[in-house]
Amino acid sequence: GLMLVQIRSQSAYRAYQFGVIAGDAEYYKRNPNWLDAMRKELDELLGLEADLRDLFTGFTAPLTCFTPTREEKVLPQGATVLDFARAVHEQVFLEAAGAIVNGNVFGLSHILSEGDEVHVIRNPENRPTLDWLDWIATPLAGATLRKYLGSRDPEQNRTCGRRVLGEISGKYHLPIDRLIETKIFKDFVASLRHVLNPVEGEKRPAVTVECLLEEIGGGKRRGEDIFRDFLRFYATLHHRHIQKHGKTVRPFYLQIISE
Repeated sequence: GLMLVQIRSQSAYRAYQFGVIAGDAEYYKRNPNWLDAMRKELDELLGLEADLRDLFTGFTAPLTCFTPTREEKVLPQGATVLDFARAVHEQVFLEAAGAIVNGNVFGLSHILSEGDEVHVIRNPENRPTLDWLDWIATPLAGATLRKYLGSRDPEQNRTCGRRVLGEISGKYHLPIDRLIETKIFKDFVASLRHVLNPVEGEKRPAVTVECLLEEIGGGKRRGEDIFRDFLRFYATLHHRHIQKHGKTVRPFYLQIISE
């Protein structure tokens, strides 16, 4: 028969046995509490796939940046000024307005590089926005932002969620006000599992349209993901209808516009 022979170095065998996150002895000496740090990060996650991916990226390929006092901050590849601000302190993150990186002024979305010296520009009157989610690479910064957004007035988050979803649906010429009133969209919303992070001790309530908009505005769900899932939901129903009746139906966007 056939015989497979694999020749590995010690580091390659360690990665094979324990995974790429195993690192090496020198890494453990420099970061003795790496596992505890990872557990803390996992505890603070909302369970989003992107957060998990960013977390493992941070531990397998970190970069080191510095404060003006040369304090080290270890961040994942792709980390931005916002991630650095959160690594410094929660309040610095919430008041971040920009940064001076190696003597040059940059915005909050600026991606940092190895060895950068970063001074976060603060403005006490500044307030985080939902757009910040697109400029964040670390789970800790994401959790802090969602915590802040969740503390806002629910109506403010619903308005924000409606705007975000409306910008996406508008690309498909679907008026958001009419779309969310259609039966097919309400059926889609009802198919969602539950409200994220309900109050402790309460039974998980069903998702409603208003609740969904609030969660989008609060950063708990991404508008792009919701609309993508909605299109898949419609495509599935459309396919089932064709299989059952052998004919197509009017596209739902024509029904919305004509109603």
